[in-house]
Amino acid sequence: LRLAIAQAINKKGYVKTVLNDGSLASNNFTGIGTAKTPDGKDFASTVESPLKYNPKVAKQNWEKAKKELGKKEFAFTMNTQDTPAAKIAAEYIKSQIESNLPGVTVKIKQLPFKQRVEAELSMNYSMSLSGWGPDYPDPTTFLDTMTTGNAQNNTGWGSKEYDNLLKKANGELLQKPKERFATMRQAEELFLNDAPVAPIYQKGTATLRNPQVKG
Repeated sequence: LRLAIAQAINKKGYVKTVLNDGSLASNNFTGIGTAKTPDGKDFASTVESPLKYNPKVAKQNWEKAKKELGKKEFAFTMNTQDTPAAKIAAEYIKSQIESNLPGVTVKIKQLPFKQRVEAELSMNYSMSLSGWGPDYPDPTTFLDTMTTGNAQNNTGWGSKEYDNLLKKANGELLQKPKERFATMRQAEELFLNDAPVAPIYQKGTATLRNPQVKG
């Protein structure tokens, strides 16, 4: 069901029609431009994500979910901020999920920022439109947040294998960059295949620059 939801959202359509500000569609957890691998590639480009927009595959996963869970209909409440922009974003996501997964209903609940975050921290929600920004130029600035017991992991998801891969990346592999980046890629792919989050976009900003202004 999580896979189906993530695959049912047209991310390119979202950044073009909803944002139109230089933001990038994203299927990954680690942002583009966060870090380069030892051979000079952007780390995010090396990760194989199963969460690309694909209505056909989303419907297949939706059919599997209905059989596994013994239900034909699901209703979720999606928390988002109480701003006009957030409502437009949530409406787009709602329409994508409901049109591509017949039987799934998404209700939008707008909350002040503080209340939305409090609901996430207490895991008192079914869906939440949220974001994360990196603090330093390494994939672990994203990946560490999803280890079991991390204060930022408000998903209820956990994996011993994932935790062990990150433990290696933060410890014994620090002096072995090639192995370290391969291990972090393995961790992210494990995480994305379980789909506790549905990545949508990477934030960008649109600016105007006057070429006559110097210095």
